[in-house]
Amino acid sequence: MNFRINEILSAVLRVQLARLDGMLDAMLTEKRLMIQALDGVGDFTFNPIHDIEGDCGTTLALLFETPERVRDVLAQLHEQGVSASTPIDSGRHVYTNWEPVLKQQGAHHPGMDAYKRAEVPVAYTPDMCPNTLDILARTLFLHTDPTRPRADLDALIEIIRRALSTL
Repeated sequence: MNFRINEILSAVLRVQLARLDGMLDAMLTEKRLMIQALDGVGDFTFNPIHDIEGDCGTTLALLFETPERVRDVLAQLHEQGVSASTPIDSGRHVYTNWEPVLKQQGAHHPGMDAYKRAEVPVAYTPDMCPNTLDILARTLFLHTDPTRPRADLDALIEIIRRALSTL
């Protein structure tokens, strides 16, 4: 695979990077406002944020007691047109989706394949991290938008509050 970009796209990216700090600030501000507005509403806890100043603010994660509760809230949000998701369904960043790891398929060249070079073989299985899978299944992601007007954010928060308040 080739992930390099050409000179024209590089020039566009260079100009667009000037917008990055403003976008990150806007998303983190929106995330903080959502935390303030949703604190104490419903049967969830906020997933820990260990460095709020270093957080990019793209997503607010809510942790529920059961996966069924997440599904209920998610369905209500989707009915109202709210963009929300769960990490377990993302298809990304969940080890059970990493077929090369689970099948121990390393580099194409056997001499560079870490699985074949390992002194102690490790067996990877889809059920080896049950606590991780449980947390991912009980987590709801609310997505921020750096261009969302404050009135739209307030309306979104109200929809989320209503969904969280139902049992």
